[in-house]
Amino acid sequence: MSHRNSGRFLISCFPQPAQLDPHFAETTWQTLDHAINEINKRNTSNLSFEQLYRYSYNMVLHKHGEFLYNGLTRLQTQHLDTVADIIKRTEPPAFLAEIKRQWCWFEISLAHVRDVLMYMDRHYVKPNKKKTVYELGLSLFRTGVVGHPAILPRLSETLLASIDRERNGEAIDTFLVQNITQMLAELGVDDSANSVYANVFEDGFLERTRQFYAREATLYLSETTCSEYLRKASQRINEERLRVENYLQMLTAPKVRRVAETELISKYMDKLINMENSGLLWMLRNDKVDDLRLMYTLFKDVTDGEEIMRTYLKKEVLDRGTEIVQHPENIRDPIALINAILVLKDKYDNIVNSAFTIPISQESDLLPSLNSVGIPGGPGTNSITMNISAKHMNTAVQMGAANVDTSNASQSSKEAVPDKRFVSAVNESFERFINGFNRAAEYLSLYVDKLLRKDFKGCGDDEIEAKLDAVMALFRYLHERDVFERYYKQHLQKRLLYSRSTSSEAERSFITKMKTDCGYMYTSKMEVMFKDMKTSDDTTAQFRESVAKEGADMRGIDLRVFVLTTMSWPVTQGPNVILPEDAVHCTSNFEIFYYKKHDGRRLTWQQSLGTAELRATFGDRMYDLYSVSAYSMCILMLFNDHDSLTYKEISNATRIPDSELARHLQSLSLTKHKILRKEPREKDVKPDDKFIFNSDFQSRSRRIKIQVVTAQKENEAERNQTRCRINADRGPVIDTVIVRIMKHRKVLEHNQLIAEVTKELESKFEPNTQDIKKRIESLVEREYLERQKEKRQVYQYVA
Repeated sequence: MSHRNSGRFLISCFPQPAQLDPHFAETTWQTLDHAINEINKRNTSNLSFEQLYRYSYNMVLHKHGEFLYNGLTRLQTQHLDTVADIIKRTEPPAFLAEIKRQWCWFEISLAHVRDVLMYMDRHYVKPNKKKTVYELGLSLFRTGVVGHPAILPRLSETLLASIDRERNGEAIDTFLVQNITQMLAELGVDDSANSVYANVFEDGFLERTRQFYAREATLYLSETTCSEYLRKASQRINEERLRVENYLQMLTAPKVRRVAETELISKYMDKLINMENSGLLWMLRNDKVDDLRLMYTLFKDVTDGEEIMRTYLKKEVLDRGTEIVQHPENIRDPIALINAILVLKDKYDNIVNSAFTIPISQESDLLPSLNSVGIPGGPGTNSITMNISAKHMNTAVQMGAANVDTSNASQSSKEAVPDKRFVSAVNESFERFINGFNRAAEYLSLYVDKLLRKDFKGCGDDEIEAKLDAVMALFRYLHERDVFERYYKQHLQKRLLYSRSTSSEAERSFITKMKTDCGYMYTSKMEVMFKDMKTSDDTTAQFRESVAKEGADMRGIDLRVFVLTTMSWPVTQGPNVILPEDAVHCTSNFEIFYYKKHDGRRLTWQQSLGTAELRATFGDRMYDLYSVSAYSMCILMLFNDHDSLTYKEISNATRIPDSELARHLQSLSLTKHKILRKEPREKDVKPDDKFIFNSDFQSRSRRIKIQVVTAQKENEAERNQTRCRINADRGPVIDTVIVRIMKHRKVLEHNQLIAEVTKELESKFEPNTQDIKKRIESLVEREYLERQKEKRQVYQYVA
C-alpha cells in the first residue's frame, strides 16, 4: 500500500532580530566623541574613517540622528570655547596670525568631521531642515570665536589699524590680512542674515576710509594746484583698487571706490573746476590735454561729475566763440573771423578727441546724420556773360554779359573714441554762437571764396582740401543754409566769370561735399553753372569759327561770351549802359550767330558782369590793362576822343548808375594805378569833378590789373536786399514741401503739418511758423489744399 503526499506546506517564521544594546547610542557616541576630539587635536593617524562613518551610519539608521547632531553641537562648542580662550590670551603682535592658524586648523578638522558624518547630513539634517555639519561648524565659529566679546573688537580694530598703517606708508603683512578677510567672507552671514565680513571689517573699513580721505582732501586742497590734486586723488583711488585686489574681497571694490571718489572728488567738484590758474577753465584755455583727461576720468564716475564738466565746457566754448564773432576787428575782416573760429574748432576737436574718450566697447550708437532736403525746380531762362577783345586807339577790349530766355530747363585712437556727450556739448556751443552771428553764412562763403581763388597763396592742394573739410564742419552748424547757398553762388559766379578759380577740381570737390550733406537739389544749380561754362567755351569756339568762315567784321575784337542759365546764376537785370560802338557791333554779330542756332531763345546782356583787356599808351610807353570791368572800359574808351571830361559828361555819355560811376571813377583816379587824374583831389566824387587822362602815368610792370574799389562784404543795404531775395525764394520751397507732404499723407492736422514741414526744411533753413501758415493759406486759396468742413484745422490734399 502506497502513501501519497498530503500537499500541505509549512512556513517557518522569520528569526527574531537581535535586540540592540540599550546603551547602543551612548556607546557609539562615546567612540565618535573621542574620534572627533582627536580630529580637532589633529591626531588622525590612528583613526579609521571608514569605521567611524559606519558608526554614524548605524546611529542615524537606528533613529539616533538627533542624539548624534546634538552631541556634535556640544562637542564643537566646547572645542571652540577652548580656541577662543587661546586667541584671547594671544598678544597683539601675533593676534591675527593666531586667528589665522586656528581657522585653518578648524577648517581642516571640520572637513574631516563632515566626511565622517556625511550620512547624517543626507538622511537626518536635510529632512529636518537643520544646518549641515559644515554650516554648523561655521555658525559656531562665527559666534564662539569671531563673535566673542573679547575677540570681535580687537579683530576689527587690528585689521583697520593695519590698513591705516599701510595708507601712511608702512609695510604690513598683506598675506595675513588677506587670509583673515577671506575667513570673514567664508563665514557668510549670521542668524540675522548680516554679513560677518561687513560687520567685522567692511563697515568699519569704509568709515575709516571716509575719515582718512576727508582729512587728506582738506590738506591737499590747501597745498596743491588742481592738476596736482587730481593726480594725488587718482593715485589714492588706484591704491584702493589695488588694496582690494591684493587682500580684500572684490565686493568691497565699488564701495571703497565710491567712498574715495565722494571724499576726494564729489565734494569738491565746483572748487576744483573753478580753481584759479589751474582749474577746468584754465586747462581748457591752455590746452592741458593730459590734465583734462585725468579730470574727465575721475569726474565721469561720480554723480553729476560728467554733467558738470560738460556744462562748463559748453559755456567756455560759447563764451570764446561769442568773443570771436563780436570782436570789432573780426567783424570788419570775414577771413580773420572764420580763421579764428576754425582755430577754436581745431582746438576743441583736439581736446575732445584726446581728453574726453571712452573705450570702443562703451560707445553708444551714432547720432543720426543730418537730413537732406531738396528744393523745387522750375522752368528756367538762360543768361550769358561775354568777354570782348578789341583794338581801338591801340586797344584790345574784353567785355560782356547777357541773359538768355529758353521757354522750350587719443588710450590709443584704435581703442577709444570721443565721448559723444562731450562732442555734442562742443557742437551745440558752436551751433549757438555761429547762428547767433547774423552774417555767418556770408562770411563763411567769403572764406571759401578766398581759398578757391587763384590769388590765394601759401597752400598746396592737400592743404586747401583739408581747409575745405574744416569749412564743412562749420557749414553743418548753419541753420540758414539757403543763405550760404546764395552767397556761395554769387562768389562762385565771380570766380568762374573772371577766371579766378584756383582749380576746377577744388571747386567740384567742395560742391560734392555740400551735395553729400544737403542732397543733390542743394547743389544742382551750382553744377549747372559749371556746365554753362563748358557750353560757353564750345559756343565761343563755334562763334569764332563762324566769324573766320564768313569773314564777319569784328573790328579787331576777340569776343568771348558766357551763356548762363538764368534760374541757376544769381544775376539780376542791371541797367543798360551805353557801350562803345565797337562793342555794340560785336555783340550784334554774336546775337545773329546765336539766334541762328537757337531759334526761340532770348538773349539779355548782363553788362555789369563783363570784363575787358585794354592796351593803352601813356606818353611813349604802352601798357596792357587787364581785369578791367565793363563800366571802366566804357569810361576809358571816352578818353580816345577827349583829354578831360567832367563827372556829368561821363555820366551822360555812358548812362552808368551814379553809385557805380562814382566807384569806378575812384578806382581809376584814386588808387595805386592812377589812369585818370581827378580835380579836385578829394576822395569823394562830386558832379562837378573833372577827370583828366593821365599821360604821365608810369609803372614798372607792363601788365596792370585795374581793380574796382569793392567792399569784401555786403553793406547794410545790400544785405537787406539779399535777405529780401532769400525770403522771396523760400516761399516756393515751402510750397513744394507742403504739397509733397500732403500728396503723400492726403489728410493732416494743422500743427502736425507745420511740424513735418519744419523737420523736412531744417537741413536747408529754419522756417518761421508764420511763414508756413502763410504758405498754407496761399495753397488753400490756389486750391492745392482744402479744409475739412467739420474740422477746420484739418487739411486735405486736392488732387
